[in-house]
Amino acid sequence: MRVFEHFSQSSKVPCPYCLTKADAPTVLVPIPGTEEDGIIEARQVHKRCFDLVAEMIELDGGTE
Repeated sequence: MRVFEHFSQSSKVPCPYCLTKADAPTVLVPIPGTEEDGIIEARQVHKRCFDLVAEMIELDGGTE
């Protein structure tokens, strides 16, 4: 997973988890169902938020 140094401030959409646009390391998470011709849309998520959600899912036994 590629990590970007900054959250793009040009986006009007905040991180879906913390609901901020804080300037912090960021990853792009694919949006299911948006793939077309090998290209998929993605949203910015703070890396710390992504890691926390992944950890919580793991602690809860994963997804079904």
